[in-house]
Amino acid sequence: MANTAQQIFRDLDARIWKPFYLLLGEEPFQANEIAGRVKGFFVKGEDSSAFNYETWEGDGLDPAALLGSLEMMPGLFDEPGSVRFIVCRRFEKVSAGALDVLTRYFEDPFESTVFLMLASKVDKRKRWFKAASEKGYVIELRAPYEREWPKWKI
Repeated sequence: MANTAQQIFRDLDARIWKPFYLLLGEEPFQANEIAGRVKGFFVKGEDSSAFNYETWEGDGLDPAALLGSLEMMPGLFDEPGSVRFIVCRRFEKVSAGALDVLTRYFEDPFESTVFLMLASKVDKRKRWFKAASEKGYVIELRAPYEREWPKWKI
């Protein structure tokens, strides 16, 4: 089941989060806005960013290195309850072999890591997707219809 950005933001305001956030679609404005707001919740400053924030690209992804990053503990001197925030852009470019390596993580995620993926499309029949959608949020992004444009005006 697809979620909405408003639902995610309400949950974050209530200090409720899940280990996976998948932004799915080819609408870059919405993807960047949602990703930025989610990042702002988990990454509070330069100190947190230095140790608890990483970005990855799906093209040529080294699954073992990403897996190591996902399973790493937050910084030693961070406040209790802090989490690592990992982002992977163009997740649709991750190879099938790499997804096989990462599937175990999707089925049993590390509780102190939040993994945000941005993808234009994915195969929803794959095990990793089913595990991620059961344990996390999936937001399907689309360009607004003509009648919806007035809501987008500032």
